[in-house]
Amino acid sequence: MKKKHLVHCLFAGLVLAGASPALRAQENNAPAQNNPPPRRGQPFPGATRPQPPPSRFDSILTEEQLASLRAARQAQQDKVRELETKLRDAHKALFEAGLNAKFDETVVRQKAQAVANLEVEIAVLSAKAFSQIRPPLSPEQIEKFRGGPPLPAKAGQGEQGRRPEPPATNHITTNSPATK
Repeated sequence: MKKKHLVHCLFAGLVLAGASPALRAQENNAPAQNNPPPRRGQPFPGATRPQPPPSRFDSILTEEQLASLRAARQAQQDKVRELETKLRDAHKALFEAGLNAKFDETVVRQKAQAVANLEVEIAVLSAKAFSQIRPPLSPEQIEKFRGGPPLPAKAGQGEQGRRPEPPATNHITTNSPATK
């Protein structure tokens, strides 16, 4: 009988001990419920941002150089984001120009040129950030970048960064006049 009573008391004590921090957490979170939720692209309070995957820069650059590169890219972040938004719109306009029933090559070329110009601007900003690495790259680091492994291919492309070749087909049929 005493053992049963002791077990009940221990169980009740464990339940209360486990509920106490949960109740305090609810009390602490109650005022936070009045705050608006974070905007799109912003992490929830207390959430950690995912770390980007390691790049080939990590194995070549020193910590100081990596920090310098991050700072240079951070300084250009707003401009790059604006260009990427314009690039998405330009790609959409190019795609829509190709959907017209009457194909106008001049219009498609203009849309394609707009896409290319935006990509050039983004590439120039990236090169500019890379040129601002401090301390400057050593000759050994430069050689590693020049002779290193090729950059990873984009999705849907072959190992060398090119799209895979379509399968070869034989367009000659036995019923064609050329074979008779």
